[in-house]
Amino acid sequence: MVLRYAYAAAAGLVLGVLAYHFISGTDLGRTVIEPTEAAGSMTSLPAEMEAAHSREVHLNLPDGSGAILLERLEDGASLLVDLDSPSELRLELVWETERAGFRGMTQELGRIASMELAGNAVSWTQQGHNRVAVKLDLPGRTPATIDFHLFMGGELIQSRLLAVPGSGSIAPDTEETASDVGT
Repeated sequence: MVLRYAYAAAAGLVLGVLAYHFISGTDLGRTVIEPTEAAGSMTSLPAEMEAAHSREVHLNLPDGSGAILLERLEDGASLLVDLDSPSELRLELVWETERAGFRGMTQELGRIASMELAGNAVSWTQQGHNRVAVKLDLPGRTPATIDFHLFMGGELIQSRLLAVPGSGSIAPDTEETASDVGT
């Protein structure tokens, strides 16, 4: 009888050690990498390389704030539009059909009230804090320009021409205000 209890205790100990090893070695079925096993280095990109792939444009809103992050992708471009305003805003992006094509659009934070997609343009209406990412295809890594228009209360308050190069750095954009373009 004592031998049975000894075997049961030994089996329980072995199963406990195996269970502890399995639980501590995995994270819900995924292997956990020990810090001592990790190798690599982290460095910051030189300013020239960082500027070559992205450009942030700050937007002046009468009652809020906003920015556009323009990034050059391998086969296209991404525009992340981040706006925060209590007023209802209408945004419009227009590009050259022969140089760029619409790939997709995602949103986070707030809600888009309405959206329209044409062959060479996308527009939407929003209110509050919202982020929208628009992805464009640039066939053959050709350069392209994107017209950005921002309307508040039906009036054009800002217009920008964003330049996406075929390769190399993101070119500076040009800014027009409502007084420059006329409303």
